[in-house]
Amino acid sequence: MIVGRRRRARRRGMTLRRTATGVFTVAVVATLVLLGARGGYSAERPHLLAGAAWLSSSQLGELTLLDGSSAEVAAQVRVGARGDRIDVVQQGSTAYAINRTTGTIRRVDGATFLPGAPVKLIPDARDGLVAFAGAHAVVALDTARGLLASADPGTLAGRGGPVSLATRISPEAAKLDDAGRLWLLDPATGDLVWIQNGQHHVRRSVATPDASLLTFAGGDPVVVDTGRGTATVLDPRSGQTRHTVELDLRADDRIQVSGAPHAARLYVVTGRGVLAVCDLTASACNAALPLGTPGDDFGAAVETADRVFVPDYTSGRVWVVDLHGSQVVARPQVLSPGTRFQLLTRDGMVFFNDPDSEHAGVIRLDGGFTAVSKYETNAGTGGGAAGNGNPPNKKTPPAKTPPKNPGKNPPPNPHPNPNPQPNPQPNPSHRRPHRHRTPCRSA
Repeated sequence: MIVGRRRRARRRGMTLRRTATGVFTVAVVATLVLLGARGGYSAERPHLLAGAAWLSSSQLGELTLLDGSSAEVAAQVRVGARGDRIDVVQQGSTAYAINRTTGTIRRVDGATFLPGAPVKLIPDARDGLVAFAGAHAVVALDTARGLLASADPGTLAGRGGPVSLATRISPEAAKLDDAGRLWLLDPATGDLVWIQNGQHHVRRSVATPDASLLTFAGGDPVVVDTGRGTATVLDPRSGQTRHTVELDLRADDRIQVSGAPHAARLYVVTGRGVLAVCDLTASACNAALPLGTPGDDFGAAVETADRVFVPDYTSGRVWVVDLHGSQVVARPQVLSPGTRFQLLTRDGMVFFNDPDSEHAGVIRLDGGFTAVSKYETNAGTGGGAAGNGNPPNKKTPPAKTPPKNPGKNPPPNPHPNPNPQPNPQPNPSHRRPHRHRTPCRSA
């Protein structure tokens, strides 16, 4: 009798456990289905992780997605013909390829890596075409003719026709802020223009004509007037002056300016080899650090994680400055001397890119870097539809001599495979395995 009761109790326990397990399994499956319906990522829709940057390669008419954490090529997408003058702007994981040869803009989806159709937002725009990508709009400018057009960021469908601007437009003095306001500084008059929701606002004679630059620091527009030797912080809503800082500049200084993304701090790089780090809440900026050799060709500084990175095109180096210690901590030579390369930050990662060759890479905070080939110079990417993700299958000559840095950057394989095997089937995810990378230490 007692034994029978125990057996019946055990059977009831097993039944309850099976029921609970079944309920849990159904709940998990339902949750996964619900997450997928609400935007979860499937195998056909890979999720682009943070710290990846789209880089241009004009020689092949391509965009390359470089993953900063692994320093590997994640995707290659054809967006134009070989030799087209191509630039790229990025919003989130999505890229917009600007083709100054054809005057078109093309969207590349950050999840599928599929390129959309090329769109002409401004007819007959060529060398003067620039674009800005925001969360709510893509803005195109024809700087040569003074025309502006806006488009939907998801479809690139135009929002009305081009609008004429009396303001002379310089690509270096045109910025789009996080709120979607377009800021323009007329180099000929010193007038400041900002456009929001189709409304034009003008503030006359903000700066000395032909002696002023525009940048952003901590989300606020900053006008640097080399004629007056000042940096003026403006209210982004009204355009009125908030604060003015005196700068220690010579009358003949050639300068590059940029701002900290999340702080009221300005970086001024002069052609005489000086970096000034300016607190925009102070009255004057006198602190400076020597860089390179006077007369070197420097670019604008970029900042991340309390490090400032300054490109030196003359030497092919990047100067890495520790803000807390106010000292240069590294000066790696990332490219050959005389190369005008791009330097940018993305999600805390620092990338360098030569748009006219295969050379690119990622720089660490300590100045060490990893050099990456965006494509194989002995093969190229050959034919196929734009964005097909195929491996190289045609032979093209190298665009540039590899970086000269004995003992730091080993040269590419001197005996590449002369007969690479093409893959006739496109890769549906448009991902491409990385070919080779070279970890390097700072020089």
